[in-house]
Amino acid sequence: MKLSTLFFRVTAVVIVIFILLFASATWLVKSAVNHVLTEKEIQFHIEHFSFNPLALSATLEGVNMSKKGQTSVAFDQAKLNVSLIELFQGDIHIQHAAIDGLLINGQLIDDTFVIKGLNDHDIDIKVDGEQNNVAPIEPSNQTQQRKISLDEFVLTNSQFKLTTPDKTQVAKVKKLAVSQAQLQGNKIAFAFELDADLNQLPIAFSGSINQSDDVLSGQLSKGLLSFNAHDYQYWLPEAYKTTKGLINLTLDASFKRDVNGLSIQSEQMVLSLLDIDLPLDMVTPTTRLSLAELDLVLTKTEIQHAADNATPNINSQFTLAVKQFLLQELSQQAVLARFDTSELTNGALSFDQHISLTADSLNYQNLTLMQLAQLASIELDQDENIQPFAEFNQLSFVNIVYNPEGIQLSEVIADTKQMTFYRGKQNTIENWLNLSAPANESTPPAQPKVEKEKARQKNMIKVDKFAFAGKPVMTLLDYSTEPEVVQALNIETFELTKVSNQPIDSMAEFIIKADVGKRSSIAIDGSVAPFYDNRDMQVTGHIKGMNLTPYSPYVAQSLGYDIEKGLLFADFDFKVEDQIINGQVSTNIKAIALSESQDLSGEDKEAGVVPLNLAINQLTNDQGNLEVDIPLSGNVNDPNFGLSGFISLITTKALTEGAKNYIVQTFVPYANVVSLAMLASDTLFEVSLNDLEYQIGQADLAQSQIEYADELGRLMNEKKQFQLSICPSVLFDKSQGEVSKKLKKQLNSLGEQRVDNFIDYLIEQYQIDDARLIPCKTKLRDSEKATAKLAFEIK
Repeated sequence: MKLSTLFFRVTAVVIVIFILLFASATWLVKSAVNHVLTEKEIQFHIEHFSFNPLALSATLEGVNMSKKGQTSVAFDQAKLNVSLIELFQGDIHIQHAAIDGLLINGQLIDDTFVIKGLNDHDIDIKVDGEQNNVAPIEPSNQTQQRKISLDEFVLTNSQFKLTTPDKTQVAKVKKLAVSQAQLQGNKIAFAFELDADLNQLPIAFSGSINQSDDVLSGQLSKGLLSFNAHDYQYWLPEAYKTTKGLINLTLDASFKRDVNGLSIQSEQMVLSLLDIDLPLDMVTPTTRLSLAELDLVLTKTEIQHAADNATPNINSQFTLAVKQFLLQELSQQAVLARFDTSELTNGALSFDQHISLTADSLNYQNLTLMQLAQLASIELDQDENIQPFAEFNQLSFVNIVYNPEGIQLSEVIADTKQMTFYRGKQNTIENWLNLSAPANESTPPAQPKVEKEKARQKNMIKVDKFAFAGKPVMTLLDYSTEPEVVQALNIETFELTKVSNQPIDSMAEFIIKADVGKRSSIAIDGSVAPFYDNRDMQVTGHIKGMNLTPYSPYVAQSLGYDIEKGLLFADFDFKVEDQIINGQVSTNIKAIALSESQDLSGEDKEAGVVPLNLAINQLTNDQGNLEVDIPLSGNVNDPNFGLSGFISLITTKALTEGAKNYIVQTFVPYANVVSLAMLASDTLFEVSLNDLEYQIGQADLAQSQIEYADELGRLMNEKKQFQLSICPSVLFDKSQGEVSKKLKKQLNSLGEQRVDNFIDYLIEQYQIDDARLIPCKTKLRDSEKATAKLAFEIK
């Protein structure tokens, strides 16, 4: 037979075989797979399969694997192209591989991942060589050096589903590309790119991986990861399963791992949190945090983890911004902290077994601390709201340094709106929640000197300067007395400098200047040991024109006397060391008057103590003024302000007597407002000013009252040595029963407003020194027996 005829016949047979392969490829593949899977009740469907042995290319279309009608794995199309020439040379070169429309349905069963519709025994793949009677294959040197390369692999329009007990997680891959892949021996290299959605939120990144011998390196760029915390509740700890919010992470980074360890570098990473709501059970079981937005930007980040070191070394620069922050304690309906915005600038972070941090500033805008819905022992009227403990327009921390030694700040500036303190029956501040200590925990005893050295070992706290900005109002509402006392300070200056706990008894310097009401003020400066339990301090100060009538409940509670009127002027200088106070107070109380005393105890009477109101009457001059130096001594926990010394001075002064002619000459020209009555002794006149009547509910001055005030103003200007006491009386309807607490407050407020308006008029129109105008405590009178008025006393 001729050679050409033989070649022709062989070629014809090969072509026929190829034609048969092309024609029956789909049937052959389907038959082979179904032969394996039929006994497992798994259905396998292929729409089309083609194979080109000359080009070493294959295409598979319309593949679906299911069980009992439930799709487990499916894809629309898969393609593979392999270089035939390089395969003959001993290498594998995949020119192109692609899968489109891939679907994998997975589920978690007892925390184990399985393909949906299948179980552990549906497909048995034994990997133990002995059980399969297959000896392990030892790779030869030639196999190890075989080169495998991939020009491009592309996965498009694909879905991966994972069903958990509470949700189906869905990942949609728009495009996953692997390119320029090389595998030869210990060398691996490839580039990758991903564009996908996970539960309808984007995931995208691109980069490359290279491994050569013992060195693995990679680059990640344009990385984006977004997920909603609510979608992953199944994997969260039980206490955090109610967490909600959106988390976004973007980054560009590179890494390298070799025999020396692992290093990671990133020019920028951004972590963004949106609409976060999560429990914080490390504070209390019912504490919850929410925020609208948080942006953490890390730049120039370097992470070095040496192979012989258990902890990594981290260095990074960062900024932090937070919006609409809210921290609540739900069981007590309390807002622990709330602010509109917060910003940390020029931060630097390092970690090498310990954390160190620096920042130029940390600012909070519109910050509120401790706003409670109810107080422990204080009941307010229904229309009264509990004020927050503190409200700040802005709170700024400047030049922050934190390291293992402690924390340092150059400045803390508090632009404060207000601070309010509610003192309860147990003398505790009830609008501040102590979340760290149990309710039954007792106050620790004062620290004795022998413990100072041990206390010095605490982490350092150092603040160069703390100051209030603006003119905040600090209000004390003291419900430990009956009735309660309300005191408001309008802060002009508050500075605390050189604050440090190293050593623990270090003294910080302070300056406080404040107005008390319209016409009173207080100024204090000195030093204090803020971190020492004994609170050592040295203080000097001055009080000007403080109206004492609001403090009457303190006197009534402790001594059984009520302050009817009086203005306090005082200079003081004292020192507290180890809870022992020593010092001196020089006081000038103008027009002091107390209500009648209650009986003293039998013990006091036997000691021959002069009743306090009688002592003051003996000690005051003809204007009712009292000047006395009071020594301060004793323990600050049970202070003794030199009462024995004060009593001993009582007999040293007596009332001065005024001559009858002097009184007549002084007051008769102002008979329109002044009344005179001869006393029984016929040596003195009793001098009184006519009352100024008011209409019910009236606070502003009417024309007739202005005329009265004008004549009284001229009198006060001509007789500048006189003082004027102004005492309001307001009416209530006794037939309606007992006056409610709310009405009593309103009536007292009306009386105080009448006095303030009258004093303001005299100051504005006649420039009378406010130190000569003394307001009295408001008296409540039965409307059937009295009139609404201002009563006056001039001395």
